[in-house]
Amino acid sequence: EPVAAPVVVGRRSRRRRRRYGKACEGVDLNVFTRRSTNLTLEDCMSITRQLGYKPLNMVEIGARDKEGAPLCILLYPLNFNAELKGRYMSKMLPFPTIYWIASTSLHKRISELEDKGWISKLQSRLDDDEDAQMHMVKAHDQCATERLSMLSQEDTEAMKNPNCAWQNCLTKVGIAGMKDFKKVKCLHCHLAHYLCRPEHNNIIGKWVHLALYL
Repeated sequence: EPVAAPVVVGRRSRRRRRRYGKACEGVDLNVFTRRSTNLTLEDCMSITRQLGYKPLNMVEIGARDKEGAPLCILLYPLNFNAELKGRYMSKMLPFPTIYWIASTSLHKRISELEDKGWISKLQSRLDDDEDAQMHMVKAHDQCATERLSMLSQEDTEAMKNPNCAWQNCLTKVGIAGMKDFKKVKCLHCHLAHYLCRPEHNNIIGKWVHLALYL
């Protein structure tokens, strides 16, 4: 049986709750059709509470804090959410950003860094560090490899169709859909990748993490 989601807290979540209406009225594990066996109903309730909507392409929790609360989630590379109004309503669309910050408090702190110009600061730092650039190219490649490996056999076959629009979005881009692997884009996505897959050594994500906890 669907379980009522906890009350959504925070200004960002309240806006989403108003926008999506019924999307937060209940949580049913079965609607997360791409979930892994690791995803629990409790996890789904927690994520719904934090985001203010149900990310139906959620696969599992990617990273947790010391108390076990979800920080980031892993998302399936394709998304169709009939419960939401807007671009994901009419058809399945590519979703290259598979690592996602779910914690509203962490999201806010990263946004504060961006507001203080940290994207430009880290871009300058990356431009001056050829070794870090090499690590970032590899990190983007590893993200793209994992993204493709997540696709079901059916979706993999569908992508081979010449008329399929998913090809470039899922095969030729890196973290957060980036095409230039030596540029800094969204600090949220870099940190999410670093927290979910520390072995990929996302240098930008590591720098963001250090900046948050100095």
